[in-house]
Amino acid sequence: MRVLLVRPPHHNPRLGGFMAMEPLSLESVAGAAAGHEVRLLDMQLDRGLDRELDRFRPDLVGTGGCTADVPGTRRVLARVKQRAPTAFTVVGGQHASVAPGDFNRPDVDAIVVGIGEPTFAELLRALERREPLQDVAGLALPDPGGLRRTAERPLPPDLDGLPTPRRDLTRRYRWRYRAFGQAVGLLNTARGCPFRCRFCSIIRLMGGRYLVKRADRVVAELSQMPQRYIRLADGNTFATRRRMRELHDAIRAAGLNKRFMVDVRADTVARRPDLIARWREIGLYLAAVGLESIRPEQLRRLNKGGTVDDNVEALRILRDNEIRVLGQLMIDPEFTEDDFERLLDFVQEQRIQLPSFLIMTPFPGTPLHDEMRDRLCSGDLSRFDCFHAVLPTRLPLEQFYRRFLGLYDASYGTERLARAVRARLSRRGDGELPLLSLAAARLFLVLNRRNLLREYGLA
Repeated sequence: MRVLLVRPPHHNPRLGGFMAMEPLSLESVAGAAAGHEVRLLDMQLDRGLDRELDRFRPDLVGTGGCTADVPGTRRVLARVKQRAPTAFTVVGGQHASVAPGDFNRPDVDAIVVGIGEPTFAELLRALERREPLQDVAGLALPDPGGLRRTAERPLPPDLDGLPTPRRDLTRRYRWRYRAFGQAVGLLNTARGCPFRCRFCSIIRLMGGRYLVKRADRVVAELSQMPQRYIRLADGNTFATRRRMRELHDAIRAAGLNKRFMVDVRADTVARRPDLIARWREIGLYLAAVGLESIRPEQLRRLNKGGTVDDNVEALRILRDNEIRVLGQLMIDPEFTEDDFERLLDFVQEQRIQLPSFLIMTPFPGTPLHDEMRDRLCSGDLSRFDCFHAVLPTRLPLEQFYRRFLGLYDASYGTERLARAVRARLSRRGDGELPLLSLAAARLFLVLNRRNLLREYGLA
């Protein structure tokens, strides 16, 4: 069969091409299509869907993504059925798995729920052999009378039995996948998380399980990746101490010259400084840290598990190890003027190099969504991107957005760029980011700020 996998356009077209990252989930699904002719179209960088449909004439088109991608994904599916009506259409990914009903549409033939690789491989076999799809576990089949669910597919015991991602399919885009001015590749070493944060859908997606790859397989994949900068695309890379030591030892023994970005919990950093120091030796240079809040009551409400003291200690440990920090902080729609001021003071006092301010969003599939769905003030899923308020705000909306955007202005303004230039000229780091990285972050935020101001008539 001819299989075309399509990454939908970015929900914010002004930012799509600028911030595109490798579509690892589609590359992973492609790995499960052994024996079939597969192509991958990344519509964040390439809008040639009609061209690909006409030239390749696929038998099956697959797509999917996160919640903000849903409108774009629907448009892709509708266009496929218009242009190639005989092609079988399938959708999967994070949102389709937790809210498959959003794709109960006539232009969708099947929905993959949960881990996609084994279900996709079995779906292809069933289509090729003309076997009933009802026998393929892990599907939801659209029907005007309501979705028809097949048997639930059990999770595998680990990730070692899953196929290697087909990174060759994105070779033409490879050097356009960038973060902070650097070409970056994505590598998945684990899926799931043992924690129970109320704002995260991983709990429902993975049933509370935490699945990992063997260290030797991770090293084998790393060895085949040409990029020097690698982001470990795991929900929680540092969840278990023994595994991270094993992975550290394997990477060090292989002599790989890589620079790593990781996502890590603040309390994990605070309690395992030895792991951070070890990983610094093999190239850990940036940590995206889920700080979430500087208010103890909000951390408890979110069931985060850590404390404000953990956040402060984690930032100290990362600074001491000269690891750059992308500090993720949640903006509660209930914020007052004083809350915005205190948060900015914290960021500046703690010298967080890359603060990321994200509006609290109750994503489908999370306990937070179950609790707050009746309070949602927007049904536009493209706004579920943490840059839009989808819950009522305590401050007037215009005032809320101006304060929200003001956090970014204060963190990435001209004064910050001037400090980076001085550090570059004097050849002293002073804890500052490289100028290229800071300029890239500033450009992204300027573009996003302009988009929000125009969207809400605040320009």
